[in-house]
Amino acid sequence: MIKNGLLDLDVQAGTSPTSVEQIRELYLKHVVTDCDLAVGLIIAKSRSPTFDN
Repeated sequence: MIKNGLLDLDVQAGTSPTSVEQIRELYLKHVVTDCDLAVGLIIAKSRSPTFDN
């Protein structure tokens, strides 16, 4: 990576929180159908818009 100069690149990367609908869809399509038990982590809405649900 150093020899190829990859560490010198100015990368503008970012992320956005997953929507409530995307989380619901993931749970219903994969977790509910593929797992016998699912454990959810509940975090206050004020901590992140990801956890609006």
